[in-house]
Amino acid sequence: MKTSILLLAIFLAGCAARPSLEQLEDEALASGDWTAVEHREAMNRKRGLTEVAECPVHQTKVCVEDGSGDSCFCAAPGGRR
Repeated sequence: MKTSILLLAIFLAGCAARPSLEQLEDEALASGDWTAVEHREAMNRKRGLTEVAECPVHQTKVCVEDGSGDSCFCAAPGGRR
């Protein structure tokens, strides 16, 4: 249990410094350079993190609040995929 809490705390600390996907999209609309958005989406897919409304039965929806709102993804119990 302590390990799970520690991993969640590390995950939340890592997300705090990253701009939200919405912020990246706003910047991409202004600049025309979608590289950062594509990179973020590729990293989320690689990690098994996708923005979702509902999760499959064997996964739990996890939402993290950042400066621009909530970011939600599905995660398997115990961090397994």
